[in-house]
Amino acid sequence: MKRSASSKLPQAALETTKVDWSQWDPWAGLQGLIGIAIPLALGFFLANPSAGAIAAGGALYIGLGSFDKRTRTSTASMLIGSFIMSLAALAGSLAGGQLWMIVPLAGLWAFGAGLLAVLGPPLSFIGLKSLVTLLIAGGYPSSTEDAFVRSGLILAGALLQTFLFFAEDAYLARFGAPRRLITPQPLWKKSWISLRAHINPRADIFQHAIRLTLCILISEAVCRILLSHNTYWLPLTVAIVMRPDFEQALNRGFARMAGTIIGAGLTTLIVMWLKPSGITLALLTLPCAWLCFSLFKASYTLYSICITAYIVFMLSFIGLPEVSVLINRLIATFAGGSFALLVYALWPSHRKAAP
Repeated sequence: MKRSASSKLPQAALETTKVDWSQWDPWAGLQGLIGIAIPLALGFFLANPSAGAIAAGGALYIGLGSFDKRTRTSTASMLIGSFIMSLAALAGSLAGGQLWMIVPLAGLWAFGAGLLAVLGPPLSFIGLKSLVTLLIAGGYPSSTEDAFVRSGLILAGALLQTFLFFAEDAYLARFGAPRRLITPQPLWKKSWISLRAHINPRADIFQHAIRLTLCILISEAVCRILLSHNTYWLPLTVAIVMRPDFEQALNRGFARMAGTIIGAGLTTLIVMWLKPSGITLALLTLPCAWLCFSLFKASYTLYSICITAYIVFMLSFIGLPEVSVLINRLIATFAGGSFALLVYALWPSHRKAAP
């Protein structure tokens, strides 16, 4: 007999405290950090920290989830992901100013991202990363010229990170870094056949894609109608929490909420009490980025703490009001996570998705 959703809550809460230290990977942190530090430094010295932060965001998102201690995503897959993220940023930036454009676009992108879960981690990550990029870019609508600039900066950061991953694998191995095996590139014909087989209302992945689409449509529309700014945070949380099976979603939701509270609380106190300068804030983002990559596979709770800290310091670095922004982020994280889990509890999959 299957356990009810409520009976899984204590176990999910317990999972947020577990850390798989066998997946702690400081070399991965170093590789990811270099690709973020370079655009941040360029943005600081060129007196354009916002551009540096956007390019660093491209490097961050294309790098996260692209490797573990034994394998890494192929360079070709990272290149594909870089261009798709850039396209998502362009589309979101252009459509973000119009409710009738951004809501259906986000829903369509969410459906595609949900279906890609059947094709394995590399393509599934590309779908999720591009959806996240679309939602964030849509929260900052811009002119056509600025949209292309933003898209280009994200592409530049992602391509830089891709090149560094390719170059660093061989170089850092001289100093003891693990040599990671390249994951096989997708067999496109086989992937297409597998995808077609799951375009079926009874298939769990298809239902996951529909769930994700409905949640993104509802959350995006509600936030656009009710909020004047930070409209992307709630649908962003929904996209991250919503997984193909309920236990994954529950664990991810608890970890995301706990990590956001702890990370936001600690870093807000640092910013408010110490009032660090611009260069200090830029430097503070670097250990956070290193920990994001190092802990990504070990503990999603610790990763959530670090990515929240990175965002707080980055917002302060580019001059945004961190306190009011973080309060809205906390509310959106709780609302988005709770909404995603409620929808999944009301509409569960028939069986657990394959890992």
